[in-house]
Amino acid sequence: MSRLIIVAGAGGSGKSFFLKHWRHYDPDVIRIKKFVDKNRAPRKYEIKTGDSDLIFADCFNPDFEEGRMFYQNAGLTCHKDLQFHNNVLKPNDKYAYSYRGVRYKIDFEKIDEALSNEKTAIVVVRKAKTILNLLNIYHDAIIIYLYTINNEYSSTDESHELTKAERESRIKEDLKDYIDNISLLPSGIPVILNDYVDDSVQKQIEELFNAQIRDHHFRHKSIFVIQSYADPTSEGNFNMIKRAAKECFGPQYDSDSLVKRADSKNGTYMIPTHVWDSIDNSDCIVCDITNDRCDNCKEMSDTDEKKTLQGISSNVWIELGYVIKTLKGRKTHEVGKRLIIVSREDKHTKKSLIPVNSGGTALKVETYLDQNSLLECVKKSLEEMFPRNI
Repeated sequence: MSRLIIVAGAGGSGKSFFLKHWRHYDPDVIRIKKFVDKNRAPRKYEIKTGDSDLIFADCFNPDFEEGRMFYQNAGLTCHKDLQFHNNVLKPNDKYAYSYRGVRYKIDFEKIDEALSNEKTAIVVVRKAKTILNLLNIYHDAIIIYLYTINNEYSSTDESHELTKAERESRIKEDLKDYIDNISLLPSGIPVILNDYVDDSVQKQIEELFNAQIRDHHFRHKSIFVIQSYADPTSEGNFNMIKRAAKECFGPQYDSDSLVKRADSKNGTYMIPTHVWDSIDNSDCIVCDITNDRCDNCKEMSDTDEKKTLQGISSNVWIELGYVIKTLKGRKTHEVGKRLIIVSREDKHTKKSLIPVNSGGTALKVETYLDQNSLLECVKKSLEEMFPRNI
C-alpha cells in the first residue's frame, strides 16, 4: 500500500491528534518531516518532547556553541529526538516554500524511501501551492483536508501554545488560501472534521483508510505498456520502453518486475482480466498507437481487411479509453501526467494530438522515427513525470 498522504489544514487544526488516530490503522506509517530555515526556533513542547514534523537548522543543535546557548537561555534541555540539518533553503529552490515568513522544504528522500518500501507516507502542509507541487511529483497521492470544528482544541494537547485569537487567525488565513485555490486542486478531496472526540475522528479515518489505503494495490513507478502485436517491431519497442525506465530511474530499478505488458499474443481480440488490473494498479501507462491504422489493407484478404476497419490495434483504443477513465477516477491532477502516448511518425500520425477530451485538452502523442528516438522520447517523458529519482 505504497502511497503518499497529503494532510492539508490550517495551523492548529490538530494534526498530531489526527496522526495519533491514523496510526491505529496503519502503525507503520512514515511521518515525513520538513526542513525549516534557521529563523524558526523550536517551540518549548518540541524541545521537551522531540515531537515535531520539522527538522531544525543546526544553529539550534546543542552539539554547537550557538545551540547550547539557545537552550541555556530557554532554560530547557534539548530532547534527544529533535533533529537538525545544515541545508540552505534558497529562495530559488522550487521545492522550498514560505509560510508566515519562514521557509520550509519537505524531505523528499524520505517520501521516496517510504514508497519504495511499500509504506504509507504522511506529510502535513498548509498552502494549496505546496499541495500542487507535491502532486506534480506524486500524482497518486491522497489529499485529506483537516478542519477543526468551532476552532476547538484539546485541553490536554501539550503542543497548544497559540492563543485563541492566533488560532482563529491562522485557520481563517489558511482556509481562505485553500478556498481561493480549490479550482486548481483535484475534485472530491475528503474532509476530516476534527472535533477532538476520539470516536468521531476514528470513524472518519476508518472509512477513509478502508477506501483509499487498505484495498489499494498501487506500485510506485510501475509501468504498463499497451501495444499491438501486429507489428514485428512491438517486441523491440517494448524493450526500448523498459530500457528508458532503467536509464531514467537508475540501475537499482527493476524494469523486468515493474514494466509489464499484456501477455496474450495470439492475435485474438480477447482482452484478459490482468490487463484491466494492470491499468488499475500501475503508476504510469505507455500506450503505443503505432498500428492504429492499416497501411496495407489492399494486400490483405477480405477477412483480414474487415478486421482492420477499426484499425489493427482496436484493443489498444479500448484500453486507452479505460486508462483515461481510470486516471480520472484516481483524481489525477491531469490525465497526461500519468499517460504517455507514442506512435511511429508516418502519414497517419503527423498530427500531435488525439481528439479525446481528457478534461479540457486533447491528448498529446509523442512521435518517433526509430527505436532509438522512441527510447529518448519515453525517457524524456518519464523524467518530466517523475522529476525526482530514488
